[in-house]
Formats: sequence, structure tokens, C-alpha cells
Amino acid sequence: MLYHHFFLRRLPFISPATSSLVIATLLGALTAPLAQADDPLLAPLASSAPTTELSSTQQARGVLRAIAQATLSSDLAGRIIELPFREGQSFKQGDLLARFDCSVYQAQLNASQASARAAQAELNQNQQLAQMKSVGKYAVSLSAAKLAQAQAESQVYQIQVSRCRLLAPFDGQIVSRKVNAFESVTQGTPMMEIVDNRHLEIDLLVPSRWLTRIHPGMTFTFTPDETGQPLQARVARLGARIDEGSQTLSLIGTIDNKSNTGDNKSNTGDNKSNTGDNKSNTGDNKSSAGKDSHLIAGMSGTAQFTEAQ
Repeated sequence: MLYHHFFLRRLPFISPATSSLVIATLLGALTAPLAQADDPLLAPLASSAPTTELSSTQQARGVLRAIAQATLSSDLAGRIIELPFREGQSFKQGDLLARFDCSVYQAQLNASQASARAAQAELNQNQQLAQMKSVGKYAVSLSAAKLAQAQAESQVYQIQVSRCRLLAPFDGQIVSRKVNAFESVTQGTPMMEIVDNRHLEIDLLVPSRWLTRIHPGMTFTFTPDETGQPLQARVARLGARIDEGSQTLSLIGTIDNKSNTGDNKSNTGDNKSNTGDNKSNTGDNKSSAGKDSHLIAGMSGTAQFTEAQ
């Protein structure tokens, strides 16, 4: 109150209301820096601004995927009588994976082949009669058409009989069996999943802002969580579209087998003593032994990219 009267006496030409406003403004200006320093919400926001600079080493998560993998389905309706391989077992290309009971299809094939032979005999006879002017050209043409129809039906049944044996399209292993022996299935029923672990590629999801810094041929390391051993890899190709929600880009990498083989040469000497005991197992594992038998599809890990490339 005394402070207010002092300003009134020194500034007689200012009204009381105006002097009160001037005093409040001066007090606010003096206390504002202190309040800003004490309140964390009023602190400068420069430190929380996003940075556009990338560190010298960037990391991304990914998984190993098999280049050759498939879900095999039944091409016909029938009863399964043989499934030689179980989950985890290895097979070679062309090995029998499943066999159906094809007695009905085989009987239809035999009948169609007999009809084709009969049509061929009828055509031969009409051709001989035509040379003796005993039958006309129409009879010969009709016999030829019957032969073509019988041969086409025979080809259809031949294809059905060939589908009674499901053969392996490539070297690999059985991932899972969805049916059992002596079960009846319909056409198109999934039967088993197979995979070739010898040829793997790395599937990564990287931030879309890396698009200008990564390119095919760029090298990086990928360390699977299951083994902990880094693998030398190269960028094979980039995805065709950025995911709008996560702002990530698909990246496919290939494992550099030459570099990884060189790193593993030091381990061969220690394992020579075990070759004698393992000779009996080499036959079963030959089809699944790739460049690194410890790698299988589905392994997850971390990829590291160095910026200076």
C-alpha cells in the first residue's frame, strides 16, 4: 500500500487505475524468468526436437526365410496308403512323399487304352476297305475321330494315375504333416509343408528414411539370436512399397557364403576327431546340409549397417 502511494506521489499525472496496471506489469516482468527456470514445462524444447542425423551404425530386426518352401496339396480325391517321411526328416528331389490308392484310376486308364486300340484297329480296317472302294471317306474320317477321342481320354487317365504319387519338387525337409496314412482326402487338401534350409535369405524391415542410404550390393552383418554368430550378407533387393502405417520398407539380403565359410575354417580342425562317430549320420543329413547346417528358416536376429560405405 505504501509502495502504491509512493508512485502516486511521484507520478501525480497518472490515475490510480493506470498506476496499478504499470506496477503489475513490472512485477510480472521481474518474476517471469524465475518461473520459467523453475517450471520444467516451460523449459526450451530444442532438446526434444527430432534429429535427422543417423548414427554411424544402424540396426534392424529380421528373420531368415527359405527361398524354396511350399505347402503340398492333393491333386486328386483318394485314400492315402503311404507317407514315408515324418516331421524333420530330409528327402531328395524326386523322392516319394505320398502315395494314393489308384486302383480305380488305373482301371479307367486300362479301359481307355483298350478303347484306343479298338479305334486304331477299326481305322486300319476302314483304310484298307477304302483302298478297295468298299467304304467311303466318311467312314475313314469317323474312325480317325474315334481314335483321337480314345487317345485323349487315355491321356486324361494317364495324368490322374501319375498324380497318385506325390514326388518331392526339391531337396528339403518335412516341416509338418497335415494328414496321416490311410486317410481319405479331397482334391486340393493341404497335405504337408516342406522347406529347403540350404538356401536362405534375410528378410528385414528397415525405416523408410534409410531409402537414400541403402542400395543393392551394400554389405551388412546379420546375427541370429539362436547362434550369436554374425553372418556377412549383402543387400539383394528392396521392397516395392513403403508401409504407410509403420513407415518401414522391406529389404531382402543374401548370405555371403564365401566369407562365412572362411570364418568357419578354423573350426574344422577341432571337429576332425568327431568325423568317425558321425559317419553313420551323413547319409541322412546330406540333403539338408547347406553352407551352414546350424541355420534354419525362421531364425530371427539383428542386422547392422555401417554408414560409411
